[in-house]
Amino acid sequence: MEQNYNFGGVGINLRAPDTLLESPVLVPFAAPEPVPGWTVEVTFVSELPHPAGAPCWADQWEAHWKQPGEEWCIRSGQTEGMPRPYCAWVRRNDQVRMYWVEELQGKLSVWQTLDALDLLHLLLERGGVVLHAAWVLHNGTGILFSGPSGVGKSTQAALWAKYRGAEVINGDRCLLRLGEDGRAWAHGICYSGTSGICQNRSAPVAALVLVTQGAENRVAPLGGLAAFKALLPQCAYRTWDAVDVANATDILSRLLTRTPTFRLECRVDAGAVECLERVL
Repeated sequence: MEQNYNFGGVGINLRAPDTLLESPVLVPFAAPEPVPGWTVEVTFVSELPHPAGAPCWADQWEAHWKQPGEEWCIRSGQTEGMPRPYCAWVRRNDQVRMYWVEELQGKLSVWQTLDALDLLHLLLERGGVVLHAAWVLHNGTGILFSGPSGVGKSTQAALWAKYRGAEVINGDRCLLRLGEDGRAWAHGICYSGTSGICQNRSAPVAALVLVTQGAENRVAPLGGLAAFKALLPQCAYRTWDAVDVANATDILSRLLTRTPTFRLECRVDAGAVECLERVL
């Protein structure tokens, strides 16, 4: 089996001895040809390998080891109350070798494979950060509504769809990368939370909007350190990994210097759309 995926210009090119079960949410991201990024070789084994000197994997729920020139990872589940390793992978440059326990052969899905790979980490290493944001396509550009869960991001996106005919691309997540034109670009991603809205579309970003609930509709520019502090917690990265932290902060900083950013205090009505529209 060979299957290629494209996430905002970053490729995940899968090779496996058998067909992996397809996940509907990934179908829009399938690519007809390999895309520059990562090549992933999947194999099934009776016993998972591990690097010399690593602790016993039977005692680990999940663990990572970094050695010169390579990174190892173990994934574990729970069987009859005991941790049980089910997958290991080793990454060398842009090549990943994945080992799965042989009893999963014929049962493994593409989604499980990408999840075990930590797709968001791989995207981050290629200059893409996934932001907790609902976003819409309007007049050829993206408007992104970000903020903590429950603040009303998807509601504001729906208001733009209702009153301005915007198209909701994703109700919960957005992949952000710098484009070749030097602008921030928004891309669809295969995570969409409870919204269920997940399209593979791309557009230059017109605005990043931090949403807060309020008694009135009002908008103000949000720039510099304030924007960075507000939006970094909404980015997906491994907080325990110094390289991920450095990549996330660097990518977000560069994106913010190229993108108008606002704080929108709003109600759930057409006035919220009109208020933001006036400054765009």
